[in-house]
Parts: sequence; structure tokens; C-alpha cells
Amino acid sequence: MVVTNDLSHNIEVLSIDYELFRGKQKLGVGSLDGKITIARKSSREYEVPLRLVLEKGLLSKIPALLADHSPLELQAVILVKTGLLKKRIKFTQIFSGEALGELFPSFGL
Repeated sequence: MVVTNDLSHNIEVLSIDYELFRGKQKLGVGSLDGKITIARKSSREYEVPLRLVLEKGLLSKIPALLADHSPLELQAVILVKTGLLKKRIKFTQIFSGEALGELFPSFGL
């Protein structure tokens, strides 16, 4: 998902709205506001906002979520600004407890 072909622009994440599911059960919903500037090093800019969603919005829930090893699904809409262009990026990420443990090794999960 490339916002613009010019990789020299930084990305400003203006807001992130997310929902977390396990199967059909909704585990949580949230929104993160406030400008976060990301130095753009790749055209796959959604990876950093995904990490921000997890770090800022879900850290308190992670140990309980990992107790059940069934897959979790994260659905998010990220409003980003690159240069003068604003764009909403929608994505769904499915991951396992093991994947979360790899993202946050300091928790020893």
C-alpha cells in the first residue's frame, strides 16, 4: 500500500481505529489519536502503525490474550499523511500468540 512513490517524505499517522477479534468474538475496540511521524524507509508503511496499535493500545491485554492460543484478528483503519496527500489505509492482520511474543520479547511471552 503505497501512499506516494516518493519515499523521501515522512509519514504522519494522524489516527488509528482498531478492533480486535478472536473468531467472531470482539475482544476490544479502540482509537489512537495524535500525530506520530515515521521516517519512511519502505513502501510497506502499514507495518509500523500496526506495531504502534499493539504497543500503545493492547499491551495491557496481551498476557490474557495469549493464554488462549487461537488466532487473533486485528482490523484497523489508519489515517496517514505523506507530503500533501492524506489517505486511509484499511487492513486486517491475523496473528497467533507466538507472533505477539516475537513482537514483545521483553515480556517473556
